[in-house]
Amino acid sequence: AFKLTRGRQAEIGWKQQLPDERGELTLAAFDITKSDIITRDPLRPALSVQGGKQSSRGVELSAAYKVNAALRVDGNVAYVKAKFDEFREGSTGADRAGKRPANVPSTTANLWGHYRIGAWQTSLGLRHVGSRYSNNANTSQLPRYTVADAVLRWDMSKTTALSLVVRNLTNRVYATSSYYDDQWLVAPGRSVALTGQFRF
Repeated sequence: AFKLTRGRQAEIGWKQQLPDERGELTLAAFDITKSDIITRDPLRPALSVQGGKQSSRGVELSAAYKVNAALRVDGNVAYVKAKFDEFREGSTGADRAGKRPANVPSTTANLWGHYRIGAWQTSLGLRHVGSRYSNNANTSQLPRYTVADAVLRWDMSKTTALSLVVRNLTNRVYATSSYYDDQWLVAPGRSVALTGQFRF
């Protein structure tokens, strides 16, 4: 018996190709608003009601640069300001207006370097996620983390490639999200995977 959530999005961007096809730069800014979102009924938490509004504004910068024929570097960084504009939560109907939604970081970033020799390519990357709140009241916080990954790729032919992927290279212990104030979901430790890609 709910109507559709309504959304409005505006985005403006700028993209620049570097001379001699050495790379590119992209800058984008966005503004997103959602209204009539479905939330829990403050008086009857087991039921859902329609109401509330949330918004996010942010910027993202991404770049790719070919240092030479073998080495390429690319990365991106983003900042977002997300908040509830209208939102009541829990049996007391606590007002969360102005609070950041749970598990939403303000900053994220990625940086990768790729080195190719013939049919072989090695890649080393860093993933960064800023601190996040573990509840909508913004009283408990998950710490930020930076994780390294590595990939070794072999192009066996024009249609077949094998990749050895090592995630969380340093075996770092960190939390990716939470579902209660004091209960965090811990990310997997170091893992190794062999993947195949086949084109038809």
